[in-house]
Amino acid sequence: DLINLTLCATDDALKVRSSSLGYFLTKNDNGNPEYIVDRKFLEKFIRFGQIQDNKLYSNIIDNLSANSDKNLDFSNSRGPKEILIFKTVSTAVVLILTQDSIGTGSVLNETGEILTNWHVIGNNKKVLVAFKPPVGQSPKESDLIVADVVKIDQVSDLALVKLKYKPKQMTTIKLGNIDSLDIGVDVHAIGHPEGNLWTYTKGFVSQIRDDYTWQSDKQFKHHADVVIQTQTPINPGNSGGPLLNDNSELVGVNSFKNSDGEGLNYAVSVVDVKKFLKNKENVIAKQEKSLEQMLS
Repeated sequence: DLINLTLCATDDALKVRSSSLGYFLTKNDNGNPEYIVDRKFLEKFIRFGQIQDNKLYSNIIDNLSANSDKNLDFSNSRGPKEILIFKTVSTAVVLILTQDSIGTGSVLNETGEILTNWHVIGNNKKVLVAFKPPVGQSPKESDLIVADVVKIDQVSDLALVKLKYKPKQMTTIKLGNIDSLDIGVDVHAIGHPEGNLWTYTKGFVSQIRDDYTWQSDKQFKHHADVVIQTQTPINPGNSGGPLLNDNSELVGVNSFKNSDGEGLNYAVSVVDVKKFLKNKENVIAKQEKSLEQMLS
């Protein structure tokens, strides 16, 4: 999208073409505009309340003068990319409630289908869903929407639920591809860790593991074709929420962590998500007997 902004004190202007990584700027015909960035422009991409001094502001002005005919890459500046991802995706990330659990889900399409973990919904046939309220507000009981469980895959720990009715301004999350990931790239998570609603965290991909098996607290044996190991901080309440790439696309579902170590967090990959969405039947996992059950 092309945004026309007057960014200088004279009649000269710059055309700013937004992209996921930066902004391409060109001069007007006179070839010599004043590179003075209006504060409102910066506030569109940077939350100024989080900047402790004017250093970043000054650096961007300097970059405008030095790189007027280049792609300006803000990826090394903390904040703009992350803010954009959160603002783009958070309205499509929902709170999922049952009688005994809290989790996260991602709205996939305009029909109101929501992806989450199976262990979030358990054996429930219906769950309650809340969308992100306006800034400064918390969800109210009247905001809760009933959703029916459409299908489950206990093996890959995935579930799909569908809203009974859709809110007026519902947004969705696009599915990405595993090819967009590599070891060391940034990934992002939005969820409700320990009940802290709509929390954003960021980390990187530690490893991509094929043919991965794990076991839940309920002794269910799980398996996924591909899991994404990250050190992106997640906690109970994040389960079922999206793992996102820099393009705000879902590349995994945050599912479990290894509590015996630090920063060992895992997401069921979009490879398994796409496979799950194509399947028409429920998949039931084999429940392993505990040592106590074997001895009884």
